[in-house]
Amino acid sequence: MKKTFVIMLGCLLLSTNCIADTTVAVRTIEAKPCAIWTRDGEDKFSWPAIANRNWFVGFLSGIAVAANNDFLRGVDVVSLVAWMDNYCGENPLKFADEGAYVLARKLANKQPLDEKPADKNSVPPY
Repeated sequence: MKKTFVIMLGCLLLSTNCIADTTVAVRTIEAKPCAIWTRDGEDKFSWPAIANRNWFVGFLSGIAVAANNDFLRGVDVVSLVAWMDNYCGENPLKFADEGAYVLARKLANKQPLDEKPADKNSVPPY
């Protein structure tokens, strides 16, 4: 019952357009601080690192489905995770879901993964 409620709540929250130009403040269940993401990723083959990567890719997929925008097409998982590793390395006090939203907006706006957004207002100010 609890899992069903969490899934339904997640679907409800993601049914809004998460990559629109409006700021959306959503905290997801199991989103970790970037400092933890970085620590867990020191051993790429550890269970926490594998779980974090799988959560991250699933979370991005959920945003894409909810937004009806196939922004993940043609993007490899290694590049996504490398981007997130860099994001968390530069932003240890932020949360992994915040990085996922930044990346989703970047991909939806067809920005290359290695470039910063041209306008600081194009990413949510968390």
